[in-house]
Amino acid sequence: MTNCVIDLKGIKYNINVINNHDALILLLLELNALLMSAEKLEMKDIAISGFCVEQWIADVKSRLNVIEYKNEENNLKQMEGKLDTLLSNEKRTELEIEEIAKMVE
Repeated sequence: MTNCVIDLKGIKYNINVINNHDALILLLLELNALLMSAEKLEMKDIAISGFCVEQWIADVKSRLNVIEYKNEENNLKQMEGKLDTLLSNEKRTELEIEEIAKMVE
């Protein structure tokens, strides 16, 4: 694990605050290109901002997973809201009673 602040080509990126999926993908591709180039040149233990490239790749992938999870969660909440508006008052009451019964068990 890194400190999540990488200086790459004179630009500092804080992985924890990047919310743009495409920007993270581009950063991941750039890191992977550096890794592949280093391997081809038989260079070992290439470090960027004090951490090896593999660690940066792992952290960027983790951040991508977090963003994808949040996006999916938001989509599900939106769909739940849409479904809720389609339910009749009687069905809403029935579902709430079932939920309360489950909590009491």
